[in-house]
Amino acid sequence: MKRQIQGNTGGIRDSILNEMLLLYDIEMSSDEFLSNEVCDALVLFTSLINREVLLYVSRVGKIMDVRIGDDHSVHMEEMRLVRNIDRLSGVRCIHTHPNETGYLSDVDLGSLNALRLDAMCAIGVKEGRASSVYAAFIGDMEGEERVPVIYGPMRAHHLPQKQLMDAILEADKRLLTDAYNIVEIKPDRAVLAGIESADGYDTISELAELCQTAGIKVVAREQQRRRAIDAATYIGSGKADELALLASACEADIFVFDDELTAIQLRNLEQALGLPIVDRTMLILDIFAQRAQSREGKLQVELAQLKYRLPRLLGMGKVLSRQGASGVGMRGPGEKKLEIDRRRIRRRVFELEQELAEIEKQRGLRRAKRAANPIPVVALVGY
Repeated sequence: MKRQIQGNTGGIRDSILNEMLLLYDIEMSSDEFLSNEVCDALVLFTSLINREVLLYVSRVGKIMDVRIGDDHSVHMEEMRLVRNIDRLSGVRCIHTHPNETGYLSDVDLGSLNALRLDAMCAIGVKEGRASSVYAAFIGDMEGEERVPVIYGPMRAHHLPQKQLMDAILEADKRLLTDAYNIVEIKPDRAVLAGIESADGYDTISELAELCQTAGIKVVAREQQRRRAIDAATYIGSGKADELALLASACEADIFVFDDELTAIQLRNLEQALGLPIVDRTMLILDIFAQRAQSREGKLQVELAQLKYRLPRLLGMGKVLSRQGASGVGMRGPGEKKLEIDRRRIRRRVFELEQELAEIEKQRGLRRAKRAANPIPVVALVGY
């Protein structure tokens, strides 16, 4: 893995960035949660740049990644050293809070669960010193929420190292036990996002009802007032950053946008938000896929999904990469290999059109037979 400082490095002197690269050379022992050397280095760099500094540390004490945020947040990428998704990731996150205490925010705790981190640790930095340290670990389920186990406030150079490392093992056992006790698949947790309509019509509430119909749990809603839609990200880069933090705090799995998005917007939003993106049309097609009963209906829905997906392949990375998933846009009777390319989609579209044409031909023959039969024909039509 290439050594580099990720994140918001703009405006920071090269000499400081080069010094920060030396963090990769520090190795803690496997029984140390946070060594004094690493803690002091994080406090020093945070004081110098007045921005959050984040480390990802493996369970054996090796620093895997170094990131810089702004004065109140830092973007957390998913990092996993353990392949089993029913276990912790094998990585703990240690970061700083400039000019604050180490008290863990909702975003911190949401990221702990969403990324299945070994631990989430925050060091408060005030006047060049560590003011307090907090650490959180994945806890037990209480209802539909997982309540974290939190240690703190603690003094930086007097941490209960063994107790904190043992807490990681206990959290791992909780996840493994829960994995064997799962009796039903939980619905996707969605953040709804949209732009207020000029006529004042509440389309976001309508979108929430569609989500409910699709079996999606809405955990947050965000509407924005804009004169014009942003061509690159639909909502603008600033709003995208806000939504990313909101999703972490709410432990969201997916974003649902109250409009039809272009391929470029899908791609840029996925890169900015780090979660699968679904637009209104994809959601509606998913509902049809769930409700389709007849063979013809299933084929028609699959055809509509593929035709809608084809020009948007560029921006559907996260949706298509959910190998084996059955989430929004992926339901229905279609091919279940999600790493699908344009050539295979076009081939499948051709096959579906041929099948539907054959069904229409057969229907025409049956219609002709009914017309020749003197028995009256009654049709029941409804929604």
